Amino acid sequence: MNEYVLLLSQKYPAIGELIEKGGGTTISDYLRKIRHFSLPSIMPSSDLLEEVRSYFTPFFGDEKAEEASRIIQVNRCLSTSNHHHFASEFMTVQETILYDSWLRIHGEESSVVPFFAASNVNLTNTVYPRGMLIYDTLSPQESFRLPLYHWKLKRQCVAALYGINNEMINRAKERIGKEVLLKTISKGMGDTLLNLCDEVFLSDDVLKYDSLKDQTTVVNALLSQKYFLDREPMYLWMPLETIASRLFLRDIQYEDGILYNILFNKELRSLLLANLDGVSGCWTDCGGGTHFFWALDSSAILFPLHLKEKNGELVLIGENSLREEVVIFFQRESLEEKIDEGVLLPGLFLSFLEIYFLRDFSVFGGYYQPTYLKKMSDGLVKSLRKMNVFEKEASIIEKKTNYLSLGLTYLLRSNNERNYPVSTAELLEEPIKTQLVDEKLKITTIEDSLMLLH
Repeated sequence: MNEYVLLLSQKYPAIGELIEKGGGTTISDYLRKIRHFSLPSIMPSSDLLEEVRSYFTPFFGDEKAEEASRIIQVNRCLSTSNHHHFASEFMTVQETILYDSWLRIHGEESSVVPFFAASNVNLTNTVYPRGMLIYDTLSPQESFRLPLYHWKLKRQCVAALYGINNEMINRAKERIGKEVLLKTISKGMGDTLLNLCDEVFLSDDVLKYDSLKDQTTVVNALLSQKYFLDREPMYLWMPLETIASRLFLRDIQYEDGILYNILFNKELRSLLLANLDGVSGCWTDCGGGTHFFWALDSSAILFPLHLKEKNGELVLIGENSLREEVVIFFQRESLEEKIDEGVLLPGLFLSFLEIYFLRDFSVFGGYYQPTYLKKMSDGLVKSLRKMNVFEKEASIIEKKTNYLSLGLTYLLRSNNERNYPVSTAELLEEPIKTQLVDEKLKITTIEDSLMLLH
């Protein structure tokens, strides 16, 4: 095993397991083998399909929204690998094409490809939600960052941040011109980025929305239609937390259901808090993570909440970016109200509880996801069984399947400086044929895909 891949395997158990099972398997064969294994749905899967339709209809109309829902209903595997932002980071973009390929391999012919993406990230995230990443540069640096948002905006969360506007894009266009003169990027790439600004970022379809979250859904659909020479797929992105919140508001009405009892049955909640302590995407006793929900303040900054008793009442308490104490009563009506107001976002545990553990779907994810989903499953099942409740549901949850899809690199190009990964800017400059993707997937092994850039 290559030394770099060995280090990856040690750092990310999911990669180690994937390599052990078949590092020499081609990506195409890997995609052919993975599929959904149906299990009884604890809560109605149709609720998720309805919420997908409801989310996409205002953006793309009834027909596209219905098609996105149909694809999920038929194929049952959800891509949950990525963060909700303008797609430009190479692993993000290549994963979306990979999921598109998985659908085609399994007989899907639609041009619509739906994605769930986490919107609870801030602008400092490594995928660079602050702007666009360009890998085909004339300098030795691995990538060039084209900022759209001001550098002072670091802690602001994609889920609540205002959208791009004319002034921001005009500044970006000026920056592009300067970088061409400095020979950071070629004139051809500069022209490509200027076209991106004019045809996508400044389009009426994008600017009619006020939030980065909504604009991302439209921008990524427009971008994906420019990736290929022989077809125009629409990659339709939806914020994971938005769909999870809508499902939460449905499920919390059932007082005999798992969700209600996790939150409001004191003994079960205490068991779960202990059994998920320290699990990525959950919480820690020493104040890390967040208890079930994140909160958003008026500056679009996310902050954690922790369950405590105050004046005899169970509350979620946190401190916003102004260092003000925020108190939210831990009652159904109060949680519903704060979700509706956009103050509360479900954390990863609640999000995956809603779309994955409680419903008959499998998920595709990144390096960490298989590991933390297994720990979430173990903690949830252990808690339910300790209480001798929901035994049938616990048996379903522990059998759930998920797959790793993010980080498999298979599209590279080269210039005089180096080899570089293909991402959005590179595909806009030189679109590809679907056949090339298929050929790369057939000759690139899992292990090779992890070390192509090393």
